[in-house]
Amino acid sequence: MKIWLRRLLGAITIGGGGAGVASVLPSFMNAGHFFDWLFCIGFLLLYAWGVWCGIQLIENHAKAARSNFRFWLVQVPLFSSPLLGYFFASGAFFTVWIGLDTWDYSFNFVLGSSFQYSFLNSYFPPFVGVNILALLLSGWFYRKAYGSESESTPNDFAN
Repeated sequence: MKIWLRRLLGAITIGGGGAGVASVLPSFMNAGHFFDWLFCIGFLLLYAWGVWCGIQLIENHAKAARSNFRFWLVQVPLFSSPLLGYFFASGAFFTVWIGLDTWDYSFNFVLGSSFQYSFLNSYFPPFVGVNILALLLSGWFYRKAYGSESESTPNDFAN
């Protein structure tokens, strides 16, 4: 991998994780229910994991592609229903989704981090979607981490 690309992706991952931690803290401080605390702690841990994955990229750690594959993979789905909702993005996202009650669709592109959750909340409309950017990056990291045996090297980014 080109060093500038590895550093760019590392910086996006670290910056997204740091911005995500900063965005979770106000929600954490205003959490009024036990489940709100649990969700906020979960998102804090996900964003901290992102910072760690970005550091691995910048330092060219041997397992950086594997950890980044997993980190970007958890950002792929987004969904909402009256029962449960989930959206997690770190660094940048390009999402496409469809509303299940109205069959309308939309998309969104943002440089930054965002999260949203719901639990037993009838006010959230049902929808499903995909973070296209996270899907592409997780696929690319998968190829780097788990490529064919003939291409594998001790370091995921040696090629």
